[in-house]
Amino acid sequence: EPFRAAYMLFRARLYEVLLALPSSALTAKVLNVVMPLVVADIVEPANTHGAICTALASMLAPADAVLAPATAPDAPVASLLCEPLRGATCAEAEGSCEWLVELRGGSHATSEGACLDAAVGLFGAVFRLQTSDVRQQLLGHLGNAAARVTKESKPSTGGGFFGGGGSDAAKDEAPSGLVNICAALLGSLQRLATKPSRSALRPELTPAFAAVLAPCLAEPDVSVRRGAAQAVGLLGQLLGAAYADAFSTAAAKLLTDTKAKEEARAGHALALGLLLSSSAPAAA
Repeated sequence: EPFRAAYMLFRARLYEVLLALPSSALTAKVLNVVMPLVVADIVEPANTHGAICTALASMLAPADAVLAPATAPDAPVASLLCEPLRGATCAEAEGSCEWLVELRGGSHATSEGACLDAAVGLFGAVFRLQTSDVRQQLLGHLGNAAARVTKESKPSTGGGFFGGGGSDAAKDEAPSGLVNICAALLGSLQRLATKPSRSALRPELTPAFAAVLAPCLAEPDVSVRRGAAQAVGLLGQLLGAAYADAFSTAAAKLLTDTKAKEEARAGHALALGLLLSSSAPAAA
């Protein structure tokens, strides 16, 4: 287990170094080796022991923070503080070795979490730099993973612009796959919106985006719905009025459908609000 933690931290540092390099250094040869690892870390829960990234929380707009539940205390960390001998390291040793703190962190500071956050960051940077063909492939990986999560959670059918429905029953916890997938998509779009790429986002990618956003907009976890709604708002900016009009029409229809699941209606309502506010002209 200590070796695995060290290996995951090594991967995290590798992703961070690549992210810090000039874009010209991210050649096809480098990406062909690294990106399969990055994508697998994001979409395969087994790669990171089902860890949930913390990157999504930092991406969410503070304006709708009232919708999110309070973060529960980190029980593993609390138990280690109460019983220090269970950690197998003394306080003096841990205080003098920074890497020991990282290796033993709680559920929000594990080596797997660090690796996931770095993978999400590198995924977004690469997505911004690539052509539509490569973006289609990256979105395909996210979409397939999202579909797998949806199938495993057995959601009921529903309507909406993306064809996604709500779940049969709200869960106390979102599947880690959707959190990580939503973070990768939202981070990519935020990078594109902040620093436009030479390769503009094309409307032909709309179905690929839809495959990722469908389960996220209907996810019981509020943070995932918030992230997906923000992604819709950014897509309105990046893809233009045609996308915004199509989504607005479908979302308005869903909101008046009394048979639609609560999660799907809530997700589309928030997305519609963010989409309209992002396209509203700035006040003089």
